[in-house]
Amino acid sequence: MSTQKQENTFSYYKSSKDEISQCCAKGCKESGTHRVLLDLNNPKKINYMCLDHIKEYNKNLNYYANMTAEEIESEIKADTIWRKPTWPFRGDARDFQSARDFFCVFEDRSNYFEERGRKEVWPSEIAGAAKVLGVSLPVEMSHLKKTYKQAVKEYHPDLHHGKKDREEKLKKINIAYKILSNFIKDAE
Repeated sequence: MSTQKQENTFSYYKSSKDEISQCCAKGCKESGTHRVLLDLNNPKKINYMCLDHIKEYNKNLNYYANMTAEEIESEIKADTIWRKPTWPFRGDARDFQSARDFFCVFEDRSNYFEERGRKEVWPSEIAGAAKVLGVSLPVEMSHLKKTYKQAVKEYHPDLHHGKKDREEKLKKINIAYKILSNFIKDAE
């Protein structure tokens, strides 16, 4: 038993099998390859035009030409809801307000951060560097430099005659300062 492949015969465009009609514009002898709706309310009434005449036709087409202002407004309103039917909420508005708001959609969120305590999240490397220098984020470059200079004076090896823990602390301070200053410069 052999199966035959069915040919799809539906198309919005004229196929090469269809006989090509002449452009419907007066005096035009070119072939009409583009569809034209003759009546915007009846999509079955179509005709064909050549490319030049279809461009001119589309430029002059004004859908709202014979409508009143009220009809135009109703068309625009219908388009905003995609011409689908809509219904108002049923019942009393107080019933709607008393409904449980599981996802806090209707909750007043104007002071959300103040209630919960605003907590900014910084990258761990930046937060660690700020902790080493003893500054709170966000920090300005001038304050960072001032804090860094004080820390360097405090932990400088010349003042502590070779104490290894102070030298290690100074190395961490230098690294932390470099990380924070680069972060601030990149942010600007």
